[in-house]
Amino acid sequence: MRTLIIQSHSSDVHDTWMGQCLVGVERWAESSRFDYRFYGDEALLRTPDWYREKVGNRGPIVADLARL
Repeated sequence: MRTLIIQSHSSDVHDTWMGQCLVGVERWAESSRFDYRFYGDEALLRTPDWYREKVGNRGPIVADLARL
């Protein structure tokens, strides 16, 4: 079994310092021979509607469930 690194963030940050952080994690995963997947805002759609309604604007909590 291989290790999978899942990273998610708004996909409009690639030209910012956050974008550099995302690239750094991707390179680290590659050099460590881990599988890597990036999801933008579409990751949030992987959570049920009732859950998103319950947690409201707490996006990091929604993203945690989406990555699970």
